Amino acid sequence: MNSIIIPNLKNVDDQILWICNNGTKVQYSTKQVWRDLRPIVDTKRWYHVVWFTHMIPKHAFIFWLAIWDGLSTKVRVQKWNPMVDDKCCLCDQVSESVEHLFFRCDYSKVLWERMKSKLLFKGLTDKLQEMVETLSNYPYKNQIWNIINRLVIAAAVYFVWQERNLRILQGKKRNVQDLVEYAQSYIRVKMLTFKVNNSAAVAKAEEIWGVQFKRK
Repeated sequence: MNSIIIPNLKNVDDQILWICNNGTKVQYSTKQVWRDLRPIVDTKRWYHVVWFTHMIPKHAFIFWLAIWDGLSTKVRVQKWNPMVDDKCCLCDQVSESVEHLFFRCDYSKVLWERMKSKLLFKGLTDKLQEMVETLSNYPYKNQIWNIINRLVIAAAVYFVWQERNLRILQGKKRNVQDLVEYAQSYIRVKMLTFKVNNSAAVAKAEEIWGVQFKRK
């Protein structure tokens, strides 16, 4: 006890400091704590395919999980519960994996082909990872068809996953055309929030989608 150095108290306010990963002391902030605690990884080339201003948030989240293979498909669930039947509930033919659901399944493939018919970009395959890779090769531009391409892919992923959950959790089914029309109407509602300049691309989008954009 006698060897303990008694600190000299000063008549100044206490400060809350944080020691960063590099050893420096800074004013404490949750922002700095998060930077030091989270793993540092390189930015993915495809981030702008998922995350952008006009994306529908819940569509982006499911789309993001699908790209990371983070959805609880039957193939994933079976790893910790071998008793689970891994057959796809949309086609009842193949094991339900992300690769199969988007868009190799007979049901989802039809949905994607009908959704894709509303796009001018005809170079997209029926494999999700290849679609993302293709779009990530194009620089992000806030142009009408760049936005529509990504909205449509994300919506297709979201509504296929929604249909899958509806069948498993509620025992309900929708035919492909009804789901396509519902997904397209959802996208049209989002389009009504756009403010655009007049252009040939805008006119073509209005013609194909049957909408009238707001003008800037």
